[in-house]
Amino acid sequence: RTGSDHNTGRWKIVNWTKDFIEQHGLEQDAFVGEQGNGFSASDWDFKYMDLLYDSKIIVTSNPWKWEGDFRLWEGLSSGAMIMIDKMAILDWMPFPFEHKKHLIFYDSTNQTEFNELLEYYVRHEEEAREIGLSGYNNVLLHHMPEDRVSYILKKIESELVLQD
Repeated sequence: RTGSDHNTGRWKIVNWTKDFIEQHGLEQDAFVGEQGNGFSASDWDFKYMDLLYDSKIIVTSNPWKWEGDFRLWEGLSSGAMIMIDKMAILDWMPFPFEHKKHLIFYDSTNQTEFNELLEYYVRHEEEAREIGLSGYNNVLLHHMPEDRVSYILKKIESELVLQD
């Protein structure tokens, strides 16, 4: 969602993406914008899910003052290659996502870098596909709900053991 005033960073990335698509004549092969209805684990519109699963590259941006929203996890679960602005929180998680292995991080203050990364992966579809599958597999192996609960319980247990 980009509708609120505090998501100006997302609007910027949407505009960069639209500009890239127009400059490269990809209007017939790309979609930018909201599709269907539903957000934040509400009732999903299957048009949105179909769009995710049909995508080769998904560009997303974190919300203002927030990292790792539903768009990241939904995108990773689609198997498409994800481009997302750099985040700190992923370094704190077990089995963190790695740049150019599981997804692509871009600098949200550098449009030149953004365009170069997007152009590279548009031209190298097989490499983008491999990164997307690697991100997908990393989610399935290490980032499902049971993995997160197990991680939290182990952290609590280690803190309790340290206090004894």
